[in-house]
Amino acid sequence: MRHFSFARTRLILLAVALLVALALPVVNRPIHASDSQPGAAPARAQGSNCSDGLINDDGGFENGYAGPGGASNVTFVERYTPPVVPFRVTDVCVCWLQNSGSTSINYSIVFYADDATWPGQEIARFGAAASGIPGTLPGAFSGAGVDAVVDGPFWVGVNFDSGANPGVFLCGDENGPGGSPGGAWSLDGGATWENTVNFFALYRATGIRARGEEVDTSAGPVTTAADNARAQAPLLQTMNGASSVRTTLSDGAVQDGSIFGRVIAQDGQFQLDAGQIGNQGVLDSGVIQAVDVFALNHQGQAITHFNSPVEVCLKGSGRVLYLDSNAMPRVPVELPGAERDGYTCANVPNAGVVALVSG
Repeated sequence: MRHFSFARTRLILLAVALLVALALPVVNRPIHASDSQPGAAPARAQGSNCSDGLINDDGGFENGYAGPGGASNVTFVERYTPPVVPFRVTDVCVCWLQNSGSTSINYSIVFYADDATWPGQEIARFGAAASGIPGTLPGAFSGAGVDAVVDGPFWVGVNFDSGANPGVFLCGDENGPGGSPGGAWSLDGGATWENTVNFFALYRATGIRARGEEVDTSAGPVTTAADNARAQAPLLQTMNGASSVRTTLSDGAVQDGSIFGRVIAQDGQFQLDAGQIGNQGVLDSGVIQAVDVFALNHQGQAITHFNSPVEVCLKGSGRVLYLDSNAMPRVPVELPGAERDGYTCANVPNAGVVALVSG
């Protein structure tokens, strides 16, 4: 579980009188999502509010939320459980308002896998823009077309630059029922998370909604956004040319599939967000090398249990910590390690994160 308390001042937008809902034209460009083709994502009708979709708010907004002045990598997310699985999210609707005269914003729509009560790995991202943002509550929605397949609970939200967009706020509901376990926010692009209510005391939900449809599986399994995001990695057996990782795979470690690896940290430098480790205790131990080991079958579905262990050798000397993908939440376990030719080797039983930390 990634959890970090930000000792920073929250910014809120004070409510003003009249209720005005303006239609917002939408411009979208996909950055990454499952089953997407290069090009522009479909624009949605002006003012689309996903009223028939997944909603945590009560339909009214009493405030606005943003990061502290100068914060350039602010993320707010809401957690949703789809009515059926697999489920294709086709639209995300976001409510914005402003008090600065700036009536437009460029932002990203971000999806995260569910890691117990916190956002896990980022699995999809789309670029979006809103214009005509009103200066009065309850704000107005901007609808964006997306394409992300999920197979269980997920987190969806917005990432934007508060410093470059002063006075532009995400709509906040402060008297509705709210969602469970509540929203999360981050000031470092999702590397660390905090409960939204810890900084916005009256928070019940933000104006982030999602709409979608059941996926037809009659033709066989579908690839989810999480599968697609994680498969952007080399086969584990081809990583032996990398200076920080060596591996040995036995035949039949997975059936009808392949094992992949993503380098998270190399020689003490993170190649991906430190949050990909998924545990603050491991980060505090001093990560030297880290790799995410995972498997997919030939239909693109995740395989988390291996038929036989995989030997992973990480350059350097230290302790080998392992976070099993099958555990929720993931708890680090120290694996027996053996030093060999300048590497520390351990047998990894299943998919998960393997990290070499200071001894």
